[in-house]
Amino acid sequence: MVEIKEKCCFTSMGDQLQKAICSHWINREFPRAMRVVRQEKWDAVRLKLGTKAMRFCIDRFEYPKPERANTPLSTSTGTESN
Repeated sequence: MVEIKEKCCFTSMGDQLQKAICSHWINREFPRAMRVVRQEKWDAVRLKLGTKAMRFCIDRFEYPKPERANTPLSTSTGTESN
């Protein structure tokens, strides 16, 4: 687990916002997962959103990182993948 302490954007229109800024999807059904974000649209929207100081934990393999960096191999045990 990775502890996150930072200001995060927040909005009550999460689904609509995802649909507006996503150009390619991993999964369109619940739970939705975006593959590619239209960066220019996100930059324009992000500046208008409020921010809130947040503190939470996230699985270290879900934490934003370069594509597939430090991701465990599917054919290895938990010990081997560390």
